[in-house]
Amino acid sequence: MELNPEKFERREWLALAWVRDWALFKGEFPDRELVKEYEAAYTEQQRRDILAVAVTMDFANRFMNSTTGKINRHEPAPPP
Repeated sequence: MELNPEKFERREWLALAWVRDWALFKGEFPDRELVKEYEAAYTEQQRRDILAVAVTMDFANRFMNSTTGKINRHEPAPPP
């Protein structure tokens, strides 16, 4: 996923890019410079809050995907 840094304030972009990497690389961060800049831009509490939001969104997305899939499998097919 491309995040154009020109479309965001730098601090906001750092948080979005960090969460993107967290999601894509399952908690591994290949861009150490991004991590350093992100950690310098946010306090420890703010970083915990950002991670909490990311985890909650990930859970909600997975839950809805699995629930919607189960519901749709039990509904009759729409008429042609």
